[in-house]
Amino acid sequence: MIEEKKVKGKRRLSITSIVGIRFAMTLVFAHLRSKSTNRRGSTSLIFVVFGMGVGVMMLTSVLGVMNGLQLNFIEDLVEIGSFHVRARSHVGRVMDPGTIESIRTLPAVRVIMPFSDLTAMAGHPGSNDRHGMNLRAVPADVWSAEPVFADQLGLGKSPILPGTVIIGAAAASRLGVGIGAAINVDLIDRISSNVSGAPIARATQLIVAGTFVSSYYEYDLSWGLISLSTANSITSGRLSLEYGIKLVDRFRERALSAAIEEIIAFDDPKGDYTVKSWRDFNQALYGALRTEKLLMTALIGLVFIVVSFNVFYLTRRRIQAVSYTHLRAHETDSYLVCRLLLE
Repeated sequence: MIEEKKVKGKRRLSITSIVGIRFAMTLVFAHLRSKSTNRRGSTSLIFVVFGMGVGVMMLTSVLGVMNGLQLNFIEDLVEIGSFHVRARSHVGRVMDPGTIESIRTLPAVRVIMPFSDLTAMAGHPGSNDRHGMNLRAVPADVWSAEPVFADQLGLGKSPILPGTVIIGAAAASRLGVGIGAAINVDLIDRISSNVSGAPIARATQLIVAGTFVSSYYEYDLSWGLISLSTANSITSGRLSLEYGIKLVDRFRERALSAAIEEIIAFDDPKGDYTVKSWRDFNQALYGALRTEKLLMTALIGLVFIVVSFNVFYLTRRRIQAVSYTHLRAHETDSYLVCRLLLE
């Protein structure tokens, strides 16, 4: 029954569209064939109508492409990189399990997952070359913790084993390693410090347990996934955690951010947490996309302005004043002149 209603609705919409197009074309051809439109004006109007059609087609195409690119970027950046909302403690506190459960029970919250990002240099054991890499520490059973995140990266249901890393396919090609190979990882442990108070450099070796492919090249080139237990073993054991929160509707992140801040402030007033949305983390990129779309819209809008001026002056040229004195000075029995006088 529902499918029949959908089919009838689509059929009614297509019929309405066809009728609207035919009505518009009828008006256009009626105006072009009218007696007030001479041959020269008719030709000009044909070009005007063609220009307006091309302008509308270009505007629709450009906006469609730009919206598609923007949505594609948003999907990858939000589902993989920035989450919808992120909460982080500036003093390195671990969020209380009761607070996590309170946030998880909000109707608009889909999932909450702890993670940590480690900036490292990775390279092949047989080479001195090193490449920058962001190691994201996630729960070992990331598939059950955040299935959408795992699905975006094409991860399987197998847990991430301690001492292993899953890197992007482009990163594996750049490092010249495959599954089962080892990579050297060097990073700065900013939580721990030596006697002089300087951060401690850490070095370890990880086994490549697999590769992933996303639709965002930066992640494929410079990202690696490790488990939280592996990150704790590499660092001092006091890993600074962030909490990524996915919402049912990511466009309602402002209201949910305020609600999450209230819950955290009530349960852990000394945590000094900062709650940010995906718009805050990706503000530069989305601002550039918005500016590009506005500029393209403005440039194509100039087409309509130029065509509008052409139509205006074309109609003014067709309405010419006729001097009665001039006609009387050239009296004739010509049917054309008599017709002009009568009209």
